[in-house]
Amino acid sequence: MKKRWISCLLTAALGAGLLMTGCSGSSDSTKEEVKVDSKTAGTTPHDEVEGEITFTAWGSDEELETDQKVLDAFQEEYPNVKVNFEPINDDYQTKVETMMLAGEAPDVIYGHPKYFQKWASQDLLLDLTDYFNNNKQFQDENVYATNIYDAFKYDDKMVATVNGADTFLLFYNQDLFDEAGVPYPTEDWTWDDFLNACEKLTTDKDGDGETDQYAISANRGHEQLEAYMAAFGGQLYDDVDNPTKVMVDSEENKEALQMWYDLIYKYGYAPDAEGSELVTGGFDGGQIAMDVDGVYQCVYRSGVDFNMGLASLPMENENSHYVSLMAGYCIPKTTKYPEAAWALASFMQEKKGQEILASTGLITTVDKEVAKSDEVINMKGAPDNHILRVTSLDNAVNVDAKLPNWQETLDTVWTPAIDQLYNGDLTVDETLDELQSGLENMLNQN
Repeated sequence: MKKRWISCLLTAALGAGLLMTGCSGSSDSTKEEVKVDSKTAGTTPHDEVEGEITFTAWGSDEELETDQKVLDAFQEEYPNVKVNFEPINDDYQTKVETMMLAGEAPDVIYGHPKYFQKWASQDLLLDLTDYFNNNKQFQDENVYATNIYDAFKYDDKMVATVNGADTFLLFYNQDLFDEAGVPYPTEDWTWDDFLNACEKLTTDKDGDGETDQYAISANRGHEQLEAYMAAFGGQLYDDVDNPTKVMVDSEENKEALQMWYDLIYKYGYAPDAEGSELVTGGFDGGQIAMDVDGVYQCVYRSGVDFNMGLASLPMENENSHYVSLMAGYCIPKTTKYPEAAWALASFMQEKKGQEILASTGLITTVDKEVAKSDEVINMKGAPDNHILRVTSLDNAVNVDAKLPNWQETLDTVWTPAIDQLYNGDLTVDETLDELQSGLENMLNQN
């Protein structure tokens, strides 16, 4: 308890320190901000851009190797820029914020919009609007999925370049579907079709009275549950990119959460805590027929021992949509070399950088042509209908609300309420009431 209390104090102190730094624009330990000419920002010829900058990101060995390949390609085009790569794989956000507080912020930082919102609200990030305006190619909606750009804005200012996004879709085991004589999911299947499939896909193969194959996983991460809500046409806020009203307790969200809950406790098509102990292999082990997760799992599941397909949950509501986890690159205001930092951040969004980043299959790049290229869609181990990772972005919204305290909202409001629902301590209605009031309180803090 004492350690936890000390940790809380340190976290509070860090947050307060960042806020003070953000309000003042600089501190004794912070580098002096460099002024940027709005008319020429981001237009310096490649061979004239110079400086030594630091880039940070996190990821698996494969991801970090890919990042290094991008940096190698970048330095070929920008010979007068030296990039120091400093990956952080443990407690990323806290360590980056600590570096910012100490005046040692990296020049280019990989992350999700929820990070960028917090840092931008503290006035720690370089406004990249002029850079984007001076590079019109990034505004071509025929080339880029510009519909996701709003997730990277703060007060209508671009605060990051855009890497791409990954929607949360339905993975399914084609072998188990074939074995049960169940047709594969289609674009127009209904919730009745889904439940009929679940009934046939949930079995007691050993005949011992215990289910040893379930139809679908009971994942309760906020992304997975938001995927259910989005499929029913629900949303958490009136506008996830500009939240002004909480809408958790809508009828659509109630239907969605009830469906998820009933899959576990009414029908037994998804495992509860005890059932999960019996199917330790889960979806990847061939013991669960369907699983809602981010399409980055296509890479990690490329070696599964069964045929796999990609689909969506039933989307029969006229307001049905997808949710997506997004990522990009921001630049702290304290960088000594804004042109060099922009050059690297924007290179990640340009075709050459996007092609290298897409080669892992871990991100659906913002460059549409790269995202749907044969090398990506037909990569080794890709599921059937892999193209859905690209087409789904047209109707996807940011899974992380653009609020500086969004992560705190998840930790203190969302997760405890959903855990109580899963454990049977709350009903669906009570859970929605908890979420509605809790999210309203957190929204008012902004």
